[in-house]
Amino acid sequence: MGRPDRPHLLEPRDLGTPVSDADGKFTIPDVDIDHVGGSSLLNVQHRVQITALYDEDGDLNTPQDGYYADTTVAADAKDSSLSYKVNKKKVKAGDILTVQGKVTLPKGVEPGDTEVFLQTYNEVEYHVRTTTEDDGFFVLSVRVSADDDTFELRTAPRDFYVAGASRSLPVTNTSRPRT
Repeated sequence: MGRPDRPHLLEPRDLGTPVSDADGKFTIPDVDIDHVGGSSLLNVQHRVQITALYDEDGDLNTPQDGYYADTTVAADAKDSSLSYKVNKKKVKAGDILTVQGKVTLPKGVEPGDTEVFLQTYNEVEYHVRTTTEDDGFFVLSVRVSADDDTFELRTAPRDFYVAGASRSLPVTNTSRPRT
């Protein structure tokens, strides 16, 4: 699973001890596939890459007798939803834009501490962020700059099996030059 700032980086972990049968086929029992790092799940891809390595003589310094295989397992992520209200639909540089909303996760998943991000400009960065309260509610505020032209909310639930939601906000920055 990648980090949001560098999605190609992985969070490696030991999956346990393989158990093989008489034919040499093996399983690794009781593997929990989840998010183990402290990084955000904002740009998570709901799949896990598993790499298995076997070295016949147990010496990793003799690569000619080592074997490995890769596979990818997809997680069946459940949908979440996002509702919101904005204090202004037309803003200008210096205004404070406040967004209040609620994140709703599937039944049985606690919404508390779900990350919520606000993008305000066209670079794909989210410099305004918060986490939800235990009931899923959140409030975000940002001082609008003259360059702000994109207003979008995204969520990053802490549960790997819940997909985030995104919503474009109906906000126009009147400070931007007309094209």
